Amino acid sequence: MEALYEITREKVIALLAELIKTPSISRNETELAKKLMLLCKNVGFEAYIDRHGNMIANKKFKKPGLRLALNSHMDTVDVGENWTQDPFGAEICENVMYGLGSCDCKASMVAMFLAMEKILRSGAELNGELCFTAVVQEEVQGEYNKGTVKMINDGFAADLALIGEPTGLAICRGCEGMVEVEVTTRGVSVHGSNAENGTNAILHMTKLIERVVQIKPSFSDLLGSGAINIGVIHGGLRSSMVPDSCKLKIGRFVVEGESGKGFLEEINNIITELQQEDKSFVANAELTYNSSAGVVPENISAIDAFKEATLEVMGKEAPITGMRAHLDSDFLINLAQIPSFAFGPGDMARAHKADEYIEIDDVVTAAKVYEKAILKILSK
Repeated sequence: MEALYEITREKVIALLAELIKTPSISRNETELAKKLMLLCKNVGFEAYIDRHGNMIANKKFKKPGLRLALNSHMDTVDVGENWTQDPFGAEICENVMYGLGSCDCKASMVAMFLAMEKILRSGAELNGELCFTAVVQEEVQGEYNKGTVKMINDGFAADLALIGEPTGLAICRGCEGMVEVEVTTRGVSVHGSNAENGTNAILHMTKLIERVVQIKPSFSDLLGSGAINIGVIHGGLRSSMVPDSCKLKIGRFVVEGESGKGFLEEINNIITELQQEDKSFVANAELTYNSSAGVVPENISAIDAFKEATLEVMGKEAPITGMRAHLDSDFLINLAQIPSFAFGPGDMARAHKADEYIEIDDVVTAAKVYEKAILKILSK
């Protein structure tokens, strides 16, 4: 009977295919949430879908102990161009399964669920509480759109959170924060044939951009260098008119010690310099999105549990890394004060790309690591 609940390649393939074949593009996660809720109920969780669409499952054990939360996101980005595989086909080629969200983040959800299923079916006597949260809108820009933030604002709490993300089976104890600043330059519109009599807002924006890209981000031993991305620009109405407005969105990925307010101050300093050089230069900047790097110490006991689990399953301890991307661990650490780190199968470089895929054997490995680590954490 025990073999029925083992973590196998066949189980991974079946469940991962089912999740991939259930489209869950951001803001359209309901069908997947319902499937996950039924799966969780069938293995012994009390599960429900909250008012935001997050699927939350809880299992309390008899003895008191830690509340461990496993968190991953249901939503995917939109289907982009240049796919040669069916994005929802879950097609397999040797050790690879293709599909939108296969790597980011359905493989992690499958590995987490199969680990929890084995633990609960086995009747293991653990302490505390095990919680599984499959959240909405992680891929949506804007802090207050995100399912994890809404869940926290509703009072979600835990002693520890594990984030399922494609970390390449490394233990990721930190992630970058994401900041967005929107800059607007103002000009004076005239007919394009008399451009010298107007003030071109786009040309003023190019002067600002030239200085923004010279900003030197800080360096972190864990996360590397912060980054600046000139992301979105809009200006002008037609080629026969000097544009009187131009808008720019700048993405800023911040590491420890950097902040959105600090970056906004740098932008405002550039605006002041340009105004001093040219009295016709008019611009303003606004901080439209602001999150911080999320980092936990390497010496927390849960990371030790994962190091031991990876050694037992993989034959070597997983490396401790940081993620050069923004994860929900930021909100769990900085908003909810829940120590959080990420672990999961897959490479983030495959995410948000045509023909996204996951290596099946890595999902099996991740599930076995999750199982052993959960047992270690909730046996104390």
